[in-house]
Amino acid sequence: MAGGTAVLGVLFAIPLVYFAAKGSRKKARELEEAETEVNEAIVRVREQIDTFPAILAAVQDKKRETTKLCKTHIADVVKYSIDIRPHGILSAAKQKLRSLFGKDPYTQDQAEALARLTQSVTDFLTGLGIRENS
Repeated sequence: MAGGTAVLGVLFAIPLVYFAAKGSRKKARELEEAETEVNEAIVRVREQIDTFPAILAAVQDKKRETTKLCKTHIADVVKYSIDIRPHGILSAAKQKLRSLFGKDPYTQDQAEALARLTQSVTDFLTGLGIRENS
């Protein structure tokens, strides 16, 4: 009787072991493939990390350049705005009245300041890499 129980036990155990081993092998292959993908991704990330210092230096240079351009442009705008409208709203009203009477709204100095302001804006945009649509 003990022998019959052992035989039946083996008959049930063999298929269980077979299917368990087959499933484990499949999972092991999937894990190996995933490991390969992860290792390849690690290599790519390390290559990118190696380029970060150069990219950071370029970004910092561009930031310094842009900051300098902005400070220069702001100073120009303030200076030329004062030249164009020395008395603020009163100058604007005077220019509007002169325009209504068909006269040139700007004096020679104001027209020159307006031209310099226009050139300053053009230089600022060119410095930022923005080109005029032609």
